[in-house]
Amino acid sequence: MGPRLVRLGRSEYRPLARHSDLPEVAEQVILNEPVDLGMEIVEGEQRCLNLGSTVQGRVLLVVTTWREDRVRVVTAFDAIKRLIQFYCQERER
Repeated sequence: MGPRLVRLGRSEYRPLARHSDLPEVAEQVILNEPVDLGMEIVEGEQRCLNLGSTVQGRVLLVVTTWREDRVRVVTAFDAIKRLIQFYCQERER
């Protein structure tokens, strides 16, 4: 069984809304086996950077963190061209 995603209220998705990505779109990336680009600690919390695509093929960078036994989407951005190319190469492997 894969990770369970935290469903937060709309007000907690402001960073996603600023980048015009709905929470559901970011969740698609996480559930579609993204490429792990590493992690860092931010304010004592581990943040993971994931590069993946939606079911429509849109490639996004999605930042997540673990809360208890669930994955929380922190923010998401459209990937730049170089990262899209990298993602396509990784998917071919």
